[in-house]
Amino acid sequence: MENWNKLCYYLSEKIQTDIPESEFELIVEKGLEILGWDEFSGDFEIRPNYQLGSTRKSLRPDFVIKSSETGEKLFVVEIKRPKVPLSNQNQTQLSTYMRQFKLKFGILIGPQIQIFYDGELNNNENALILFLLFVKNSNFRSYFFISSSDNFCNRSRNFVCNRLSLSTWSDCLE
Repeated sequence: MENWNKLCYYLSEKIQTDIPESEFELIVEKGLEILGWDEFSGDFEIRPNYQLGSTRKSLRPDFVIKSSETGEKLFVVEIKRPKVPLSNQNQTQLSTYMRQFKLKFGILIGPQIQIFYDGELNNNENALILFLLFVKNSNFRSYFFISSSDNFCNRSRNFVCNRLSLSTWSDCLE
């Protein structure tokens, strides 16, 4: 829980400013390190370039979080400027990355943090938004849960909370 509170404190100051996306990416990188992921250890890649087949087209997400033990991709993170509202186009971009990499989870970060799910429990055309985190000040209780799916299972919720260094799902709701 301490790491989560550190992240809230760190992001609260930065999300409220009008900074370029490239500078905000550095802040998010620091946030990933606060939560225990380390680029040096192979826990994530920054702006990796993945070619699509034999075409000249490629995918270039902002971050791909991986298992340092196996190298398996765990989820993708896409960053947008913190003063620009997140749009359906941003969500579609993230959903495309998730589907191309066959990932169940993705995170879209801008003026708020949106966490998406696109696993076997999702019967919708696009990834489901699981919850939205609003950063209003450095207090953890400023984050609010929004569920988008009644059939989303506790196992997947606990996976997200564990990766965010929260002890239980109820910590996400506080």
